[in-house]
Amino acid sequence: VELFQPSITLDKTGDPLSKIGDDTSYVITLVNTSAPDTPDMTCTITDAAVGVNQAVTLASGETSTINATAAIPAGAADPYVNTASASCTVAGFPNVLSAGASHSVNLFQPAISFDKTVDNDYSKVGDTLGYTLVLGNTSSSDTPPMECIISDTKLGINKLVTLAAGTSDTTNASYTIQVGDDGVSFSNSASVLCSPLGFPNSLTASDSVTVTLIHPSFTVAKSCTTEPVPQDGPATYDVIIANTGDVELIIVADDGIGTFNLAAGTSQTFPVSLSGPFAGQVSVSNTVSASWTLPAQIGLPNTDSASASDTCIVAGEGKIIKLM
Repeated sequence: VELFQPSITLDKTGDPLSKIGDDTSYVITLVNTSAPDTPDMTCTITDAAVGVNQAVTLASGETSTINATAAIPAGAADPYVNTASASCTVAGFPNVLSAGASHSVNLFQPAISFDKTVDNDYSKVGDTLGYTLVLGNTSSSDTPPMECIISDTKLGINKLVTLAAGTSDTTNASYTIQVGDDGVSFSNSASVLCSPLGFPNSLTASDSVTVTLIHPSFTVAKSCTTEPVPQDGPATYDVIIANTGDVELIIVADDGIGTFNLAAGTSQTFPVSLSGPFAGQVSVSNTVSASWTLPAQIGLPNTDSASASDTCIVAGEGKIIKLM
């Protein structure tokens, strides 16, 4: 009796790295390694995870190769292990040979963080704001490096960066508020698009910052309240300082007025007196000067100043014509 030696080998290979939802490629190879005098083998190759259920007939020394692609299922464990199997019978004989082969795919978890901040919550036309954009690669450590594009049209940013897992990139930019930006607030957004190198996946993120725009302004007026002024004096005036803007101002004025806070849309009147005598004078003129700064919580260094004058006629020393 001639004795033959039936045998098979089964091998399964595939992509070493993938992620949930991605298509992953596998190669399943069945080889009839029987002795040359072994009758042909009829085999069924199955792999439920990749959808393979295929019958093949192999003579001694022949090989069957199956290429398959399947997506990593949701909830798959990391690493993701799946197994192919083969069951073969020898023509004319009851013998059944079986073999199995497993493949392990390392699953990575890509993730990013993106944050945009500004150096002040307030600004105004002509002022410059400083922005900071921070992109972080928060992926699992086995994730391929991320290739990212950071964009911010208003700030003129279009930046390509490559980040390894656990690293970050910081972008600093400035922007001066223009007349066309004026309004109650100024908002702008930055965005990022990232892909792991060698993979088609895209991760996106965006962040926006809103700055309150202010419009500080004030007026200073002065008017004579005693006319004609007695030659012995005094000459009295009213100083009216009005906040015509939309933000509280800190006012500093001379003429003995001093420093005070003035809410938006309000005004204050201050009496000012000049002692005499004014004998020999036709008129008495006086000027008040004032300036404003912004409260500390606004955080802006802006300031402005203005002055106002008025003239009082002195009694009994002639006439002057005041143009109103």
